[in-house]
Amino acid sequence: MGAIAAIGGLLGLVVRGINRAGLVIAGAAMVFMTLGITFEVIARYFFRSPTQWAFEGSEIALTVAVFLAAGYVLEKERHVRMDLFTGRLSEKRRNYLFLAVYPLGLVFSSMLLIKGYSGVKWSMDLGAGTPILNLPEAFPQAMVPIGGLLLSITFIYRWFQLLAAVRGHGDAGQTTDMGQH
Repeated sequence: MGAIAAIGGLLGLVVRGINRAGLVIAGAAMVFMTLGITFEVIARYFFRSPTQWAFEGSEIALTVAVFLAAGYVLEKERHVRMDLFTGRLSEKRRNYLFLAVYPLGLVFSSMLLIKGYSGVKWSMDLGAGTPILNLPEAFPQAMVPIGGLLLSITFIYRWFQLLAAVRGHGDAGQTTDMGQH
């Protein structure tokens, strides 16, 4: 096994584990959001007693779900992309294209990490809190740099996978139409 494939394999174990954990937390956040909104509708329309926490809690849960699932979505290639263009390319050419494009994704996700961290630090310095639940504002904002980190390590992992595939040392992990390997 080549050095690139070995690095990609080790990185893959770490990335897949972290992304699965992010996905589980994102799923729990979606369940919380669904139950919270359902409770709010029942409380508001049947008992005429709206809650104070459901809307804000759902906003926070949505932020958690989006950013913590981002790495998994990229890993499984379930994200939105221009299939009209890439679908016409051979697998080899598509792999070369993504070898060039993934570093750009890494730059963007690194900016999420860096700028998101700055926002979290600023909120912590201010001591800002959410209006209803009075949680530190840094908590939901922390999902941005965490999501940026998950995307960054996944872009690196996918890049190594593609490089190994292009060199003939592994599977690029390309997905089928349904996103399954």
